[in-house]
Amino acid sequence: MENKELDFAKLWHAQQTTKPDIKDLRLKIAKYKKENVRKQIFANINLIITLTVLVLIWVNLDQLKWSSKLGLSLIILAICISLFKFNKFYRKFNKLDEGTDSNTYLQKLLQIQVEQKNIQHKFINTYFIILGTGLAIYLWQFAVLLGTMNGILIYTATFLWIGFVWFYLRPRITKKQEAKLNALIEHVKSQINQVDI
Repeated sequence: MENKELDFAKLWHAQQTTKPDIKDLRLKIAKYKKENVRKQIFANINLIITLTVLVLIWVNLDQLKWSSKLGLSLIILAICISLFKFNKFYRKFNKLDEGTDSNTYLQKLLQIQVEQKNIQHKFINTYFIILGTGLAIYLWQFAVLLGTMNGILIYTATFLWIGFVWFYLRPRITKKQEAKLNALIEHVKSQINQVDI
């Protein structure tokens, strides 16, 4: 039996490797950025319209008691804080440069991921506390005017809606956002691994 030596270096260089599809990666990045810019514009329009209506109510309705004005002020504060926070967050997407190398891009995505989790878990809690407190104080005047039963109905309906948003919609939106960002991060990691082979 003949003894054959294997030349591992020759075999290693002879194997075919697939080059990473940079064009595909850039398309995914562009799509992700465009989607987030669209979300930012939509959120800004909705929040600014809501803010404008609330300020007009606060300024023009003389029959509002101090409690209702305090409640509206808290709601307006919550909306202003969210406008500032979300615009600051979405600006990071605009700064993502598709032309940077994959490692730098991955680091930026990981920073965005940390910021996104911070917003989803810490900031949203604060937002809902301020918003819920503002709504409770604002509705007090109307609940008293409409009587006990109607007041209970108003508060029940309002806080059932907040509960629905908090326990059903928020987790679904959070999972969807995390899944999209995680998929993009995994795609970038796979491109980096292919280059490193």
